[in-house]
Amino acid sequence: MKIFFSHYYGRMSDVLGIINCGIYAEDVSQDEEQYALENGWIKLESPKYNDTWCQGRQTRIKNSELIYNKKIRKMLDPCHNIESCVKRLDECDKNELKTVYEQYIKIKSNQYKQSDEIFADFYTHDDFFNDLLIDPDYKKIIEYRENGKLHAFVICRTYEKTNAITSIQFCWDYHKPKIFLGKYSCVKEIEMCIDEGREYLYLGCGYENMCFYKSMYKGFEWWTGSEWSSDREAYRTLCRTDTSTKDIYELGQLEEEYTGKFFFSPKEIKNRQK
Repeated sequence: MKIFFSHYYGRMSDVLGIINCGIYAEDVSQDEEQYALENGWIKLESPKYNDTWCQGRQTRIKNSELIYNKKIRKMLDPCHNIESCVKRLDECDKNELKTVYEQYIKIKSNQYKQSDEIFADFYTHDDFFNDLLIDPDYKKIIEYRENGKLHAFVICRTYEKTNAITSIQFCWDYHKPKIFLGKYSCVKEIEMCIDEGREYLYLGCGYENMCFYKSMYKGFEWWTGSEWSSDREAYRTLCRTDTSTKDIYELGQLEEEYTGKFFFSPKEIKNRQK
């Protein structure tokens, strides 16, 4: 794999020097995908960047730690009428999927426009739905139906030589908002991984308050930039800070604090493990 960087912003005129850059990789072979996932990389779902992976605060769940405790059962019970089915992408009705997707985006757009967030702008561009459908040989769909009607689905990426599946996008028409179908779906995704002998379900990046939910499951871990951490409260604090940080000076202070708490070089990590 070849790693490269996008040095898109920096500031040296203040006491707090800041360098922001995107970190990417390309030419990741199937033999390297396991290493990439284990070290905080995620594959971009776009025809333009289909050979590109990016580095970020990735999240995952260790599937073997799933326990059907009281909290999980309470979450699953309202969905007892929902039928789930795992399919290959080429077995699905794309028009049916798009109908659910468009309803999901319509509802989410209204929610986020009211709170001045840019979620809606990202997900409503014309090509995003089609972007989700690239690499059909490595995509699986879990459909969620009630009385035969499709109400939700999740698209997942599979890999030839890894112990993991990546959850890419969940879409729901919100026909019954109180049943928390998205959380139900996460459990079903974990079960799919277990059935296939996969050790981890990767949930993508974890930024801002909207990603709190990813830390609610037993076995949750997040990528600090140098190692995987199971510290849920630290993750949630970072998500809250993502949302609340508004200016460049706060960003500079945050970088100093984060580096002191979570950044360790490979040598330091190796020494701590001795």
